[in-house]
Amino acid sequence: MRAFNGKGSSTRFFEQAIDLQYQSGKRLIYISTASVVLNSWVVQLAFAALLITGATLLSDTLVDYSTISYTVGTVIALMLVSRVIDPLLDVASYGEALRNARGQLNAISEILAISPLPEPQQAQQPQDGSLELRNVSFHYAPEQVAVLRGINLKVEPGTMTALVGASGSGKTSLVRLIACFFDVTGGQVRIGGVDVRQIPNEQLMDQIRQIFQNTYLFQGSIGENIRLGKPTVSDEEVLMAIEQAGATEIIERLPQGLDTPVGEGGTRLSGGERQRISIARALIKDAPILLVDEATAALDPENQAIIADTLMRLRGKKTLIVIAHQLSTIAMADQILVLQDGEIAERGTHDQLEALGGRYAHFLAQRHRTKGWRIA
Repeated sequence: MRAFNGKGSSTRFFEQAIDLQYQSGKRLIYISTASVVLNSWVVQLAFAALLITGATLLSDTLVDYSTISYTVGTVIALMLVSRVIDPLLDVASYGEALRNARGQLNAISEILAISPLPEPQQAQQPQDGSLELRNVSFHYAPEQVAVLRGINLKVEPGTMTALVGASGSGKTSLVRLIACFFDVTGGQVRIGGVDVRQIPNEQLMDQIRQIFQNTYLFQGSIGENIRLGKPTVSDEEVLMAIEQAGATEIIERLPQGLDTPVGEGGTRLSGGERQRISIARALIKDAPILLVDEATAALDPENQAIIADTLMRLRGKKTLIVIAHQLSTIAMADQILVLQDGEIAERGTHDQLEALGGRYAHFLAQRHRTKGWRIA
């Protein structure tokens, strides 16, 4: 919701999800409690029926009155014991049912209780689609090690910057800071010459669109999920975004087309199909800055080529920050940043870094070697 600045009609997905979870929690409480109570009554009635039947049979077969009295006393004692133990078991059952249901509601409450980043007292407007990071450092919690340290970066409007590095080097954290998912621990992130902390959240999200590696589709149709990026767009604009995302084949194959339900979390679609729909959702949002985090990770080579071609067409029109491992995507960037342990180890163009013979050159050598691999 934050990434796509959902507002107006788009927020109904989020509101419906919260309401559905709340109603599910209530139903679970009612059903669990009712089942425990009914089960308890059934057990009590069955136990009483057995005791009465046993007492009747004993009274018919036994002649010795002393034996009968002993038997009746035993039966009464068992009934009294049952009446003491069963309510205690019921209380334990009720508590377990309530704890299970309450856990879901508590999880939602924890999310909603998180304080949002503060809005600026004096709002400022970005001048263009440029990006700048000034001595940025960041850690997710005070007791944790910083994931980014001393990052200085300047990205001109309309240029493409590729981020390269091993897993855990800080690439995704850097992109999240640009999108203001978190506030920096030190330094500044500036968009259009303005510190992101001085830009109102709604206006900031209008400046940025994002493509994630891990996608999520809301329960609804394909068209509704794409329009989440921009609710007012026409069907023609939606189809254009679908073509740019390489998802035309999906729409043509499905009988209901754009009206096809995706299921909760997009479960009715494959991983690659969900990825392409999420890419179309990002492309339909007209924002000057596009952040791409491993957008082609779940796609086959044909669709990877389509997305790479789309990025090539956007280059020069939008400011692109791309996390990628595809050489074809990285090589067309205006500048490449090699991150290591939260710091920029190398920066330059593809040719400059290849000639440098450092980490990027080693990365290229590994890629070239793997191209020759074959399954024996």
